[in-house]
Amino acid sequence: MLGNNKLTGTIPSELGKLVQISFLYLNSNCLGGEIPQELENLVEANINLSHNYFFSYTGLIPDAWNISHAFRKKPCYAKSARK
Repeated sequence: MLGNNKLTGTIPSELGKLVQISFLYLNSNCLGGEIPQELENLVEANINLSHNYFFSYTGLIPDAWNISHAFRKKPCYAKSARK
């Protein structure tokens, strides 16, 4: 579970090789780019990509994926930590 961790960048397509995982929570981060089609290999996983900044996905999005607000157009700016 990596949700709400201020992650930036793209999702590596290699995550699609982790076919034994049950959960992939990348929600509420600053991830963007294209969602890798290789994630379709995670047929048993509960995947949450909501609240990120992806611009496209070329495959069919399975019903089990939570992608609400995953395709927002507003840029994501990581907040700097204050002490």
